[in-house]
Amino acid sequence: MLGRQQRRRKTIHPGQLLLQGVSARAVLGKTPADLWRKGDGLFKQYQDIQGEPVFYDAKYIANFVPGPFGETLFVGLYRILSKGSVTDPAVTCPIGGHSVIGHHYYETERVNLLDAYVGKLVIDWGSAYIKWVQRADRQPKTIIEIRKSITEPEYPGHIDFISTIHTLANVPSTWQSILSMDRDSR
Repeated sequence: MLGRQQRRRKTIHPGQLLLQGVSARAVLGKTPADLWRKGDGLFKQYQDIQGEPVFYDAKYIANFVPGPFGETLFVGLYRILSKGSVTDPAVTCPIGGHSVIGHHYYETERVNLLDAYVGKLVIDWGSAYIKWVQRADRQPKTIIEIRKSITEPEYPGHIDFISTIHTLANVPSTWQSILSMDRDSR
């Protein structure tokens, strides 16, 4: 279980670690998973700016995003360096495009301790999907799978593609492009 395994290694105490799962697709049509896959720094910006003081007294954040099949995928470990608020009115949310002036700002830096598992570690987030920030010492997570490589699954084809409205937002952008092209060609 993530949290208890870290305690054994004595590298990061679970009481100092928050688990953050991020999901929603917003006005600009992007998800946090899209930002992470793109790798241009916008995922970190999205993580660093929060509407509420969600990171409390934590020293570290382990980030997770929904994978294309509804799984919860580890995408990075960050150390919180400082806390403040956004004062620049030009700063916008990379997901929604709206100004984030007055939001909480957490300056973070990437910690390479778990880099071997980025994009490969799949956990069971549990039934508390509405609670996207959880304490590792109070809500340890079961590791479901450690993948061999970071890959975006190949589109299965229209006949084999199955999704619900709820999970459609989390399918890879390449799949969404294929589905949109088919819709637009009618």
